[in-house]
Amino acid sequence: MRIVLLLSLALCSLFAAAMEAEPVKPPLYLPEDTKLPTRECPLLRREEVAITLPELGIVQAGAMLRRSSLAGTWKFSGLETAKTPFPSETPAEELWRAAVDT
Repeated sequence: MRIVLLLSLALCSLFAAAMEAEPVKPPLYLPEDTKLPTRECPLLRREEVAITLPELGIVQAGAMLRRSSLAGTWKFSGLETAKTPFPSETPAEELWRAAVDT
């Protein structure tokens, strides 16, 4: 019994000494400066970007942006009591899904 008590006392004192020691901080790593490549062509504005898709025609990136104001009266949607979490698809979403599924 005394041996167990002495061993536990020794372990506790070692643990206490380890906790009082200052933590070792690793040296700060700063990578060397790297020269970045220069851009060979100018960036296009989103109104200038257009993608041609066979099924949909020309899609312009600038036309995809939608901005909606969040000012106004907010109403709860009743989502927690709804049978389905999302409304039915819009015609544009149906057209997109038809093009992707084929």
